[in-house]
Amino acid sequence: MKLGIISMQRLINYGSFLQAYGLQHTLEELGHEAVFMDVKLQNGGYLNLPPRRGLSFYLRNGARKVLRPRLYNLQLRREQDFYYRYFPMLGLTAAPSCPKDCDAVIVGSDEVFSYCQFTQWGGTTQFFGEGVETDRLLSYAGSFGYTTYEDLCRIGMEHKLGTLLSRFSALSVRDENSKKTMEQLTGKTPQVHLDPVLIYDFEHLLPSRVKHRDYILVYGYDNRLQEPEYVEQIRAFAREKGKILLGAGVFHDWCDVNLNVSPFELLAYVKNADYVVSETFHGTVFSIKYQKNFAVVVRDSNYNKLHDLLARFGLEDRMLTKERCLGEILAHGVAAEPIRNRLEEEKARSRQYLKEALA
Repeated sequence: MKLGIISMQRLINYGSFLQAYGLQHTLEELGHEAVFMDVKLQNGGYLNLPPRRGLSFYLRNGARKVLRPRLYNLQLRREQDFYYRYFPMLGLTAAPSCPKDCDAVIVGSDEVFSYCQFTQWGGTTQFFGEGVETDRLLSYAGSFGYTTYEDLCRIGMEHKLGTLLSRFSALSVRDENSKKTMEQLTGKTPQVHLDPVLIYDFEHLLPSRVKHRDYILVYGYDNRLQEPEYVEQIRAFAREKGKILLGAGVFHDWCDVNLNVSPFELLAYVKNADYVVSETFHGTVFSIKYQKNFAVVVRDSNYNKLHDLLARFGLEDRMLTKERCLGEILAHGVAAEPIRNRLEEEKARSRQYLKEALA
């Protein structure tokens, strides 16, 4: 069967790439051909095609280079690699991918249903199946992010989105807020599944070793993890343990080393880290996948999705807040065997869901 996937595959983001790769190759292992369908935005353009190199491009990049040269150099290399090395691994080119001959279309994973998010894809109804030419729609581990049913009611979109979702023959989400919102919109109870990064085995793609050792991996958005109370704790903990602070794929000006890496190298750096400190959903996913001793910075903006993910593995004690210190969290590791067992159970559930939904 030829399957289309509508996801966040064009974002310059390691988690978005890896979840897209994981879902695509899981479907291929199940015997299908899986191709991505690019997301058409409300303005008629497509989400994150390679930029045209006009005057505005050079002015913007010139300003970035002057103002933040170290950050600029890492970002530039990372963007170029995503556009011309990693996106082609997903079968994507510089032209929009708009296959018309798919037997079924899967929406997911990631925050594909985050309609109220203030981003370029916020308010895009293609994620809900509008304009998608297929008789068979389903979702896998989709998330509404911080969008709630009440948010959709306030903007008068609950009926339209509920009607669109009623076309789906099978519904799967990744968190409790998304489950509740989907139930309120459709009257149907979706299944809850893990992010594809947790159910796909990337081991054969990882390099056999990494260049650094004795390090704490810091993974977040470029220079966003800047709160003094967190930075000082992380640096003090690194000095106490004799570890270097390493940012892999991201830039933090207070880290000792910032590396441009491939998505698979990033997973290898997580796997080989002595400790991991993150502030993102997928940084937490990577840490759980390899049962690392980790802490995750939790804020009001990410509490719902991070608490939900951590609770599924009994890891709520990994949350780093202003009330809990880093040393207290990292004083003991995580129980690896229960996590591995849970991952195997969820992998089997996910594959069974996809088999039945595509039968």
